[in-house]
Amino acid sequence: MVGIARTSSALPADSPAQATGSLLTPALAALLLLAFSPSVHATYWSPKAAVVLLLAAVGLPRVVSLWHTPGLRAPAAAALALALLAIATVSTVSSDDPRQAVVGLYGQGTGLLFVAGLVGAWALGAVTDGGGRHRARQAVVAGVVASGLVGVVELFVDLDTAGLGLVDGRAPGLAGNPVHLAALGAGLVALGALDAAGTQARWGLGLVGVGAVIVQCSGSRLGLLATTGAAGWVVISRRSWTALGPRLAVALIAGGLVGMTLAGLADAHSSTDRLTSGGSSGITSRWEAWATARSAIAERPLFGSGPGRFRAATSPQRTVALARAEGPDRLFTDAHNLVVEYTTTTGVLGAAALIAWLGLVLRRSRGPLAAFGAVVLAMGLLQPQSVATTPLALLALGAAGPRAATTRPSRATARATTVGRGALVVVAVGAGAVLLVGDRAIEVARLDFRLDVATDAIELVGFYPEPHRRAAAIERFEAASSGGLSGPAAADARAAREFTHLAEARRHQEEAIRRSPDDPTAWIELGEIELVGDNPSSAARHFLAALERDPQSVRARQGLATAATALGDDADAAHWAGEALDIAPELRWPQAYLS
Repeated sequence: MVGIARTSSALPADSPAQATGSLLTPALAALLLLAFSPSVHATYWSPKAAVVLLLAAVGLPRVVSLWHTPGLRAPAAAALALALLAIATVSTVSSDDPRQAVVGLYGQGTGLLFVAGLVGAWALGAVTDGGGRHRARQAVVAGVVASGLVGVVELFVDLDTAGLGLVDGRAPGLAGNPVHLAALGAGLVALGALDAAGTQARWGLGLVGVGAVIVQCSGSRLGLLATTGAAGWVVISRRSWTALGPRLAVALIAGGLVGMTLAGLADAHSSTDRLTSGGSSGITSRWEAWATARSAIAERPLFGSGPGRFRAATSPQRTVALARAEGPDRLFTDAHNLVVEYTTTTGVLGAAALIAWLGLVLRRSRGPLAAFGAVVLAMGLLQPQSVATTPLALLALGAAGPRAATTRPSRATARATTVGRGALVVVAVGAGAVLLVGDRAIEVARLDFRLDVATDAIELVGFYPEPHRRAAAIERFEAASSGGLSGPAAADARAAREFTHLAEARRHQEEAIRRSPDDPTAWIELGEIELVGDNPSSAARHFLAALERDPQSVRARQGLATAATALGDDADAAHWAGEALDIAPELRWPQAYLS
């Protein structure tokens, strides 16, 4: 093992925490990279979110022990981690929607439990012994390479039926999003570059080349810049311009050419193609999104709006410029910047604790795993958080730091700690299983339009709005179908059937809104149900409620124009159609209202 960390005095050889970490750290690192399931609705997210729950359960008890550890800066880092978690907890309790702040948004899950997972991931890495750290490094390398190989296959084989399709012509691998795959590839380049600077030159250069291939297949421009920056940083820090620089350059270029060739053969977008095409970089939309966060921060400066509630805090301040840059009705659910995200959601106190904690963790980390974690974390300054990459970066940084000396606890203390940790693990495993089974029910309900399965999903994961929205969509579909009824005599029966199903659709959609009242899309869907039920006045109220949450929503304006037409108010219909056209000039549908 080369340059993993500078260590202080080691943990006791038979330390339970050390032994457990030695097994769990590589296993959980691999699961963060590889866990996915085509049988659930959120193919990539829910399996990895279940792993994050386990990281929180396994790692949090270790933070307390690290807090009392006299080793190199371990108490300070643990204290800052606990401070971040405490502030996030206060932010959750004081938010307008504590339930959402605990679990986060469906498909994203960056609420309080996610913050606990980040702290737990770091602590688990920090207490892992040398053998466990070596295995964790192997798991990271193998997992990133495996995810990259899946990404290459995705370029040439249609894997949509397995939930592994391309995203905008770019490969997501097993990370769920091309930008997250790019972060992993860039991290692999940094890890390999440090290996190449040590005694494993050929191995390290090979990893650099593989990382470059992965980044090119992801089509990420930021990933391409990150790989170049990571390699350059290693050369500068090692002051090895002539010995190391040319070799890293050759490995990067060779890997980049291979990745470009693969993407070209598959008629997909490589990173270099997108960097040189002159298309939108996404920076404008990010700047606009960060600007909308200022008023949200000013409104709740100390503790923010609650973890994972960036959309709720910022969407009411959405600007026309952001709508045009990002696209109509596409909302930022994450700030795409860790500092802005945590300042908005956990306040200035939470952001300060996060910055201080990460600064200390980065300062005390050494070696290839530290380089990997630092690059993946740095990508979070322009990309969203992820249940795959962000916890993995903290786990890697924890495993790359010095291991602090601990004293053997008394038998009673050890027994109590074991029981408490075991209880947390049981709860985490149970919660993860419920999430996976519930997400499976959402997918079956979507595919088969089975209301009974949607009801099962509501019972399991009804704290999310998605199963309620799925049930509403099924009821709306049933209202539109004839149900086998035909003929004049059946007209009354068809009308009764439609009325009953639309009433149920309305009820389920209202439940979805209660679960996520800040979501403008849920209000729009309720308005569309009312339009189908020939209630244009009620529909208009719901579309206006959506505009309160997203002032630039084109879809809500479409609904308002349709409702105004149904009410016979052509002037109002033309007004809303004209506003929609001002926001999205490329639209063609408003012409009928304006003529």
